[in-house]
Amino acid sequence: GMNGTYFCPSEYGPSCANETNGFFWKVYNSRLGKMINQSNGLGEFDPFITFGPGGVHYYREWNDWFKAGDQISAGLNSKPRLIEGGQTVLDSGSLDAKQRDTKTNRVAIGLKGNTLYAVITRNATVPNLAAVMKALEVDSAMNVDGGGSSAMIYRGSYKVGPGRGLPNAILFKE
Repeated sequence: GMNGTYFCPSEYGPSCANETNGFFWKVYNSRLGKMINQSNGLGEFDPFITFGPGGVHYYREWNDWFKAGDQISAGLNSKPRLIEGGQTVLDSGSLDAKQRDTKTNRVAIGLKGNTLYAVITRNATVPNLAAVMKALEVDSAMNVDGGGSSAMIYRGSYKVGPGRGLPNAILFKE
């Protein structure tokens, strides 16, 4: 498993003080069988990766999935988009200074065919992360929360983290 979407931890100050396990983007909760944050007005035009009967699928925008109405068992919405059609599409102008200039752990989910890539880079900026995903030759990829939220566990052992407590995560089952 690995960490999921961006969220607002209380240590970020007053604007997040009352946010307990609050996160911004859309997540299809497999356990509950429902979309969380479906109508919050965030993420409609940001990438969405789904898992379902047809395999893993990358949608350029959450709205594309919503309009298609495809059945899913899990899904995650985040930004920025890094790779589409095998090409780097990162809009550096949309990044804040921390994403553009701060080197820390960065996390991405990418697809190449039906193969899912769950990637955590160390000492990287978001543009560095896009370059890593391009080097992996994925068809599509999006950034998910990084920095202190970065966590990856494999067969019961942390490979990265644990960092701070997380309100959502991506879990893989063999």
